[in-house]
Amino acid sequence: MTEQTQSMTPEQYLAWEQQQPIKYEYINGEVYGMTRETFPHNNIVINLVSALKSHLPGKNCKVEMADTKVAVSTNSLFFYPDVVVSCDPRDGESRNIIYYPCLIVEVLSPSTEALDRGKKLEHYCQIESLKEYVLIDSENICIECYKRNEKNQWEATTYTQEFSVKLESINFEFTTSLLYEKKENPEKQTRLIRRFADWWETTPIENVLEDIHYMLKKSAILDIFSLLTNVAIIVSLVTWFMEKRLTKSY
Repeated sequence: MTEQTQSMTPEQYLAWEQQQPIKYEYINGEVYGMTRETFPHNNIVINLVSALKSHLPGKNCKVEMADTKVAVSTNSLFFYPDVVVSCDPRDGESRNIIYYPCLIVEVLSPSTEALDRGKKLEHYCQIESLKEYVLIDSENICIECYKRNEKNQWEATTYTQEFSVKLESINFEFTTSLLYEKKENPEKQTRLIRRFADWWETTPIENVLEDIHYMLKKSAILDIFSLLTNVAIIVSLVTWFMEKRLTKSY
């Protein structure tokens, strides 16, 4: 995030930002340009938003991502969270600003982690409607969930391995594997596949063709042997039957 030194009122910021080629967050009169994110960061956001949209149809909730601002502290701050959910009817007609979120998610990156853990956490917790704030590491399995308890105090729970996470604000449960895309591991191949791959790589093509030819010949020989065996059985039965007939005639 890069700082823009000029100071603005909230109204000036909202009008000015609409003319800018990039997004800017607004903190107490100062504006900060948003940086581009990595593929792992964006993949986590897409995976989570897709799952939330499938979970929330018909529940009068809005699921928005990166291009939607969240207003904090009576318009003195505007942030662009990676994911935000509002189930408040007062946000139903809003086009680009959420005022009453129940869930906010930030996916951490090296350039934003300090802000997401520091100032944003402090400011987001001032939103009365907010019930949960979630931080997700974009590189390693690590999810931090901040929730309001019965005493209206914030408590944090951290998940650092394959685990089930419950977002109580929207009654949504998911496993950490939903967010993190796994790469195929060659070590997980079966032993048979590994052996076949090794044989194929180390065996000359001429030998492969010879093996195939041999198997075909072997198959043909077995077929002929089976046919001859069947013929011999039939001849034996016919001979036995004819002998029986001759014996009875005498």
